[in-house]
Amino acid sequence: MTGYSKEDLKSGKIAPAANTLLQTAQLTSADGSWEFNSALPGVPFLLQKHAMTVSLRPLQSDDLTMLHRWLNRKHLFPFYMQEPISFAEVFDKFEPRVGGNHKTKCLVACLDGNPYGYVQWYLNRSYPDYGAAVIGKDFGFSIDYFIGEMACLGKSLGSSMLRQTTKQTFVLLNASDQVAYIAHDNRNNPAIRAVLTHSESILFVDWGGDPVSSRSTGDACPSF
Repeated sequence: MTGYSKEDLKSGKIAPAANTLLQTAQLTSADGSWEFNSALPGVPFLLQKHAMTVSLRPLQSDDLTMLHRWLNRKHLFPFYMQEPISFAEVFDKFEPRVGGNHKTKCLVACLDGNPYGYVQWYLNRSYPDYGAAVIGKDFGFSIDYFIGEMACLGKSLGSSMLRQTTKQTFVLLNASDQVAYIAHDNRNNPAIRAVLTHSESILFVDWGGDPVSSRSTGDACPSF
């Protein structure tokens, strides 16, 4: 459907048709400058196709409820998550990482200021078992990430998240560590596409630690 204005969306004129609980409805403006997506439960989500701003901010204690909800999203299984996680488990794991002093740096990805995903990075030498066994390197850093908001899936926002992560992280590191690595299960096609889009600055690795040009086997372990 085309030709709706932003005022139509704000007024609720199209709400009965497009904003049904758990119903996905996409509307695109006549000039293609914005897209309406109602995949969030009962919440309209307006994606600006042009001039969107993707930013990263540190994880905060107030984010843990949201993070708990995200980590139990069905689309994270079985690649990022293997089993459901309780809020108590999320709190015990992530609260110590708030503040930025933990060796795993935890960030929230935002679209025009609205949280939509999670990313964490860590120096490979900070986790020798992983760095040596999976990456095969004791330099550089690795990235784990996911999109938490359903309405943001399939919008190339994973690539944008990775782009911001490398941009912000490289300036914090010595030249020898300015190499980013990521590992994905070779069945995790959406995540693989996101990295391929940004392959100029991120290297895939397989579980043997060899950089490859397309796919790898095994997502990086989110327990770090």
